[in-house]
Amino acid sequence: MSPHSEDVIWAGTDDGRVHLTRDGGTSWSDITPPGMPERGTVDEVDLSIHQPGRAFVAVQRYREDDWRPYVFRTDDFGGTWESLATGTNGIPVDYPVRTVREDPERRGLIYAGTEFGVFVSFDDGRNWQSLQLDLPITPVTGMRVAHDDLILSTQGRSFWILDDVTPLRQLDPAVAGSAVHLYASRTAYRSNAHTGEEEDVSPAGLPGKALIHFYLAEEPEGEVRIRIHDSADRLVRAFTSDSATAEEERIGRMKVKAGMNRLGWDLTYAGPITLKKAVISGYEGGVKAPPGTYTVSLTAVGETLARSLEVAADPRQLRVAQEDYEEQFRLAVAIRDTVTRVYDGLRQIRSVSEQVTSIGERIVKEGYPAELGELADTVGAKLGAVEDALRQTKNESNQDALRYPPRLDTQYLNLYAYVTGEDNYSFGGSDGRPSAGAYERFEDLNAEWAILRQRLRIVLETDVPAFNEALLRNGVQAVIVPRGGSRPLVP
Repeated sequence: MSPHSEDVIWAGTDDGRVHLTRDGGTSWSDITPPGMPERGTVDEVDLSIHQPGRAFVAVQRYREDDWRPYVFRTDDFGGTWESLATGTNGIPVDYPVRTVREDPERRGLIYAGTEFGVFVSFDDGRNWQSLQLDLPITPVTGMRVAHDDLILSTQGRSFWILDDVTPLRQLDPAVAGSAVHLYASRTAYRSNAHTGEEEDVSPAGLPGKALIHFYLAEEPEGEVRIRIHDSADRLVRAFTSDSATAEEERIGRMKVKAGMNRLGWDLTYAGPITLKKAVISGYEGGVKAPPGTYTVSLTAVGETLARSLEVAADPRQLRVAQEDYEEQFRLAVAIRDTVTRVYDGLRQIRSVSEQVTSIGERIVKEGYPAELGELADTVGAKLGAVEDALRQTKNESNQDALRYPPRLDTQYLNLYAYVTGEDNYSFGGSDGRPSAGAYERFEDLNAEWAILRQRLRIVLETDVPAFNEALLRNGVQAVIVPRGGSRPLVP
């Protein structure tokens, strides 16, 4: 049935005929293409959404030992036909065509499924090229373009999906001839389905992920960067092809190559910066990006290109107001930044404690006054007491969290998980404005953190300087207190 009129119906038979009715089946006309092979099987009639009377017909005849491809197109309800598969224009002469589809967004972009794989045409079927990619050599028996994906059924190889055909819709000679090109991305839907690590770009990790495509004509010699900014021009995420830069700046690493490249962004801002080589009990992931317009920029081979990216709410969920998404984001960011400051304090404690312990051991070994060793023990004990209140130091594995009570860091991380909607992050959580209890709990934890932060400040600003002065009076090198803070978080 035609997408333009319910009265227009096309019919193909297994003995090589095509018929059309334009009055709902009252009368039929034989509109068989002149080049139709005798007793050919009309496997599919694809009706164009772009124009009434436009149709594509796939015919196969391999059961008659005829392995030639047959594809026909009409733009005038079968008044005239054009053969689109000659055996010399891209689809091999011995590749029977089983199915054909025109892209619903770009007129003239045609997909053909054959006995041995998939082909694509960018010029209305005049020329074809392989779209096989990693699809096994297999009969493709049906195709559908839905949700910007190309979905295939095969004979013996199950179903296959080519995720995101938007780059194919944008491909033209100018793009193919460019040194670098950033494709416009399709709308990404914020989802609670988890997708794995941010660098994971496998099709299996598609839900809740934005796919960013870019093209490089040659293997890049220098660094390639992707940056994502929000509507307030705040940096959301950054990715680099340089492993040293990724480690130094603590940003995502991506692999690039000559040709088409794909990067998956999990639609989150950066998460809190926790401790390395420590058992962390709680959600450490990023803050989900609110629905809105974002900007993706690509810097490569001396050029910087930018495209907008729309992030939309999950249409399967109950309706959530934009201001509620924004408030959820605001509180989640506040908790995230506080978590990072807690771990900044723990990093300072670690550094100072290691120095004090080392100096205390050296003092005893070298025969310095005993009171220096006692002073080192006192400073170390005070730092240890604050650390014990900030994190559970007895945890040596994830299972230990079941044995020992959580400390302030875990309390914050659990609240962070709740507010971000990741409190059950194996299965996804909820979206929307946080509950009144979340704000109250945040205030309670902040009050505890203020007391512990003050205790830590007294040790670092009073006890440690006094210890350093005592060391200097006895000719021992002083303790260095690392500067607080980590890399800037956004926003």
